[in-house]
Amino acid sequence: MDLVVHLIKVSELKGKGDRVAKLNFRGISFSTAVLENCENEANFDEIFHWNIADALQVHDVLEVQVFNHSKVFANRVLGTFRMVLQQVVENGKLEVTETLLDDNHTPLRVYNISL
Repeated sequence: MDLVVHLIKVSELKGKGDRVAKLNFRGISFSTAVLENCENEANFDEIFHWNIADALQVHDVLEVQVFNHSKVFANRVLGTFRMVLQQVVENGKLEVTETLLDDNHTPLRVYNISL
């Protein structure tokens, strides 16, 4: 069984910079390619696969973080999205338009995450 996530884009980002997203499920992380010189929108359009031996559980969580990427300093988190995969377990598929929250709990839009 596989969990497949298609991260299409994140918008309403503050400032201009290089962007990267990190997706984490069951302790296994994947990162997108670095998008250089993004302004308020990052068009990732990448698909990620997790090969999972056990079936999805209703308490499984997918985490998506978007960062300002830096070649010199540590990457700075712009926002985080966590989703319990209960609906994916029940329906087998899900498309989400949801918000990320930055460190100050200010919402940022996330468009079209397909599971």
